This record gives sequence, C-alpha cells and structure tokens, in this order.
Amino acid sequence: MNILPLREYKETPLFLIILSICFSFYYVDLGFALKPFMLLSAVLFVLSVKTFVTHSLFKYEIALLCYFAYYCTTGIFAKYPAASLRFIFGVFLVIFCYFVIKYFMHLVSINGIEKAIFISGFIFNGLSVLLYILGILKVGYIGGNQIRELGVLMDRGFPRLIGLTSDPNIFCFYNFIFFFYYLTHLDKKGAKLGFLLTSATMLFSLSRGGIISVVLGLLLMFITLSLSKKIKMIVGVGFSVVALNLFVKILFKIDFIQLILERFMNGDAGSGRIDIWEKGLALLGNYPFFGVGIGNYRPHVIAEYGNAIYMHNTYMEALVEGGFIGLFLYSLIFILVFITYFKNKSKLNDKGYLIFTFTAVAFMMSTYSFMVNEIFFLVLALIWRYLYEAQSSIKQSRSRRIRCP
Repeated sequence: MNILPLREYKETPLFLIILSICFSFYYVDLGFALKPFMLLSAVLFVLSVKTFVTHSLFKYEIALLCYFAYYCTTGIFAKYPAASLRFIFGVFLVIFCYFVIKYFMHLVSINGIEKAIFISGFIFNGLSVLLYILGILKVGYIGGNQIRELGVLMDRGFPRLIGLTSDPNIFCFYNFIFFFYYLTHLDKKGAKLGFLLTSATMLFSLSRGGIISVVLGLLLMFITLSLSKKIKMIVGVGFSVVALNLFVKILFKIDFIQLILERFMNGDAGSGRIDIWEKGLALLGNYPFFGVGIGNYRPHVIAEYGNAIYMHNTYMEALVEGGFIGLFLYSLIFILVFITYFKNKSKLNDKGYLIFTFTAVAFMMSTYSFMVNEIFFLVLALIWRYLYEAQSSIKQSRSRRIRCP
C-alpha cells in the first residue's frame, strides 16, 4: 500500500481550506452564514488540537485584534443588540478560522502554499466560466435586470459573471489573489493559461470596482518593474485583454470592452452608492465617536428609510458603526500591512503578488462591504506566512554563523 509522504499529507488540509473558501457562497443560513471553510476549520482544529500552536503576532495582526475587540464592544450600547450579537459571533468565528489557517500554513512550505493557490484558482475560475456559459445559454441574451441564473447575472441588460459567488464585485474580490499570482509567476507551467482565464472572468464580471482595483494593483506592479519588464507588461496585458475580447466577440457576439465602457459612462452614481453613503454620514452625526454599534447600520436604515441596504464601503462601515475611533483603528491595520511588507520586501520571495493583491483588495473594500470576509483574512494570513518564512531563514542563518568556528 502506498502511503503519502508526510509533507504531502500536511499540504492537503491547507489546500482544502483554500478551496473551500472558493465555495463560500454555498453556505447554511443559521442567522449567520455557516460557510464550508468554517466547518472544515473546526474539524481540522479538533483533529490537530494536541499539536495546535499559535505564533507571535506581527504589528498589523495586533492592530487587527485591537480593532475587532473595540468593534465588538460597541455592541454593548447598540440600539439593536440582536444584530450586534450575530455580527460578534461572526467576528469570533472568522478570527478563530484565521488562526487555524495560520497553523496549517506554518506546516506547509511556500511551494506547497503556492501549489494550493495555483490549483484552487483553476478550479474556481474554471467552474465559474462553466456556470456563466450555462447561465447565458439558459436565459439567453435577452436583457433584463437582476435576473440570476447559475453563474450569470443579467444587470440592466448586461450579462455579468458571478460564477461561484452571488455578485460580480464579490467574484472579483475573491479572484484578485489568483489573478496576481498567475501574473507574477508566468514562468511556471500553466500560469499563462491561469492568467488568461482570470483575466477573462474579471472582464466578464463587468465590475467597475474590480477593474479599477486590478488597475491599481497593476500600477503598483508597473512602478516596481525595470524598464524592459514595464514594456513587456504593457504589451502582454494589453494584448491579452484585446485578444480575449476579440475571441468572445467572435464566439458570443459580445463586445465586453464596449460593455465596460458603457458601464463606466452611464452616470448612475456608483449604482446608488453615493445615496447610501450620505445616509450613513447622516446617521453618523448622531453617534460620531463610537458609532451606532457593530452590525447596526442596516437595522437603523431599515427603521428610518425602510431599505435593507448594505453600506457598500467597508471603511464607511467602520466609521458609521465604530465611530471615528473605529475608523482610526481599522485604517491602522492597512497602514501597518504596507509598512511591514515594504520593510521586509527584500527578504520575501512572493514576487510581489501579495502586495499587489492587498492593494486591489484594499481599494475594492471602498466599494463593497467586506468587514468580516474570509478573503481579507486569507491574504493577511499569506502575508504572515511569507514574513514568518523570512524570519525563520534569518534565524537559521544566524544559528549557522554561531556554530561556525
């Protein structure tokens, strides 16, 4: 009987966790979303409880825990405590999963982690494209608004890809990590195909926020490259987008570049986001320092305006629900991530995909509500793992020098 090598065995749980995150919208509603990665994390924790360890925290992780500790305490004085309790439970559950993910990451080599990302990206995007095509074939290209079928959303006449998620913007948010990984590892076998696949799905989503987020990540990447690589990047990315659009135009008679331009120029004020933010700021005027309390924005809006809407801006959510103190603590997380990364950049071997992904994620959070989202925590855990690897290498190097006569 063949027995898997120990390292390969250790890679399996992490791969399953990353893959399960891709299926987060196939959840059980228990008053909160009980997602596959949560169940898997709990099972894996029980199986490894005897050997489970936590590691020292980086400054951005301390800021993360401080923010959520403060954020949860705002529920004490909230007008709608039931909503606060559900959100607090979600916070504790996702933070628990964060430490479980970190534990299994430390058991796996960087190559093993990247292998899990590589394979998961193909599964996530491949299934999303399949569902998108089947959805279009089922409903036909007939226009319509807010019609969901399999992997497509007909939105004001536009066929937008939602894939394995529930929304085109959310799809892009989940896809950033795969897109930038493939782009920065084009020398790996299959990475070029992965880059084309993720580029196509982002294009099909017709997400303005997603496209702007990718552009910002690409801009940061462009700044860090040498002149020759900048030229290659401009030619490569530009050619890929045009070629993909031409292929789809010939096959499906859909010009996605034209559709994207129409989406940017239709003057709909960000799909009503400005009106939503104005309501949030009006609400903040009554609770400026500590906010309305965790998870209380929607109940307040329902009571005052009769609309069950989300904030569509994570930073505004931190401000309105946590007050100015909450926004300061939340902003500190992002500032410390950038500082920590660039301080250690020369020691990391991620080829930049982590900071490009984080840049895209950070901007996308200004267009949608991702306060307690697993992708955000996954990216933070990945940054921790590469920093942990760099620190371990430095310690081993110092240890070898000490032993040398």
